[in-house]
Amino acid sequence: MDNARPRAETAPVTLAYTLTAEDFASALRARQRRTPWGRATRLLTMVALVLFVIATAISLALGEGMPVPAPLTAGLVAGLTSLVWLPRLQARALQKATARHGRIEAVVDASGVRHSAEHGSSSMAWQLFGRYLETGDAFVLLSPDRAGTTLVILPKRAAEAPGETDRLRALLDAHLTRG
Repeated sequence: MDNARPRAETAPVTLAYTLTAEDFASALRARQRRTPWGRATRLLTMVALVLFVIATAISLALGEGMPVPAPLTAGLVAGLTSLVWLPRLQARALQKATARHGRIEAVVDASGVRHSAEHGSSSMAWQLFGRYLETGDAFVLLSPDRAGTTLVILPKRAAEAPGETDRLRALLDAHLTRG
């Protein structure tokens, strides 16, 4: 028995764009909110912040001579770095790595996603992806593994015609799980 979803017959959607650091940052933040590792990182950062505030309050209540414990301070710094700066640094590194490809043309159709750029092309069947996320600025396609290690960004700004974003969403809904 075939468990495949019914395929919507939707015309291909063509997008032309150059990925920016903000595209990557937005996609990484979305993936962080939706993967177990990302949620754990955010939770640990919040726990470190709460412990730091409690330790500071205790230190102040006991007098000025009692410093905040160094492990809590280090934990807070590490947590905030992983939550705030690490995604930005990753986004900039990914953008620099893909900048040499230049302008990308992506065609999304019933067979999957095809990218072509100045120095090469790739074709990815729907089976490579397990789900997609929608942000305010893009559609982010993730691999089926829990970590979402494969990440493809389709910026909404690349849609030339008014209905292209809706047609792209319909194609994604027909082949992938949202969320």
